[in-house]
Amino acid sequence: MIDNLQFLNNILGGITKSGNEVDVDLINSTIKRYNSDSDDSSNINLNTIKEIAENISQNDKFNFDAELNKVNLARWYEIHEEDFKDTKKERLESEILIHHILLENKFKNWLNEWDYEVEIGEEMDGDDNTEFIPDIYAKRNTLHGIFEIVICFVCGNPPSSDRVLGLFESFETCAKEESEFGNRDIFIVVTPHKFGSRINKAISLQNKQEKYTVFGLEGNDLAVLNSINDPEKRLLELKEHVEKAQLKALKQP
Repeated sequence: MIDNLQFLNNILGGITKSGNEVDVDLINSTIKRYNSDSDDSSNINLNTIKEIAENISQNDKFNFDAELNKVNLARWYEIHEEDFKDTKKERLESEILIHHILLENKFKNWLNEWDYEVEIGEEMDGDDNTEFIPDIYAKRNTLHGIFEIVICFVCGNPPSSDRVLGLFESFETCAKEESEFGNRDIFIVVTPHKFGSRINKAISLQNKQEKYTVFGLEGNDLAVLNSINDPEKRLLELKEHVEKAQLKALKQP
């Protein structure tokens, strides 16, 4: 469930902070794509979006769920932090930010339903003082040990293969042989669109080479997950993706 429309504050604040104009119709139509029958976002209408947008444009202080700094803005726009300050506003695609924040909110809610502790955009320490910032990091403690999930979103259309390859390369410093992130853990790459062949090959190769399970979720997969209102059934659907990825890795020569 959505708490106080925080995700909408983040979307509108992020677009405003970047210097771009708010496209209310684009935001509204994109939100509708992520609606489910049990989702509070089904109650959002154009007037609600316009009201929040006007409030943000007229006030200096906003109520953001995430700190509205360069790190989060770069992450939402899917641009490397070091490049973000030199990126012209015309190249900052509002649609990427909208999809990114909506998916962030959606997966956070699902993982909370499955009793995972969820962190958004928190740094993971790697070797030699390197850092990796996943969009979502989730952890669950059980009698059988700690289970971890890392999720990264790729919302450009078409999805950027360079971004995916860069994510895999960066994450390797956080998941060495001696690290806690291991055999039972999961790295998910998510797009609201469809991956190209280069990304699919990269995901398959990463899944084969690493001790953790790697797989991708595309727009059609998200639609299926979003159509399931029962959290346990949704979890079973996601487990099928995990099992398919694990089986595929075993079969690869």
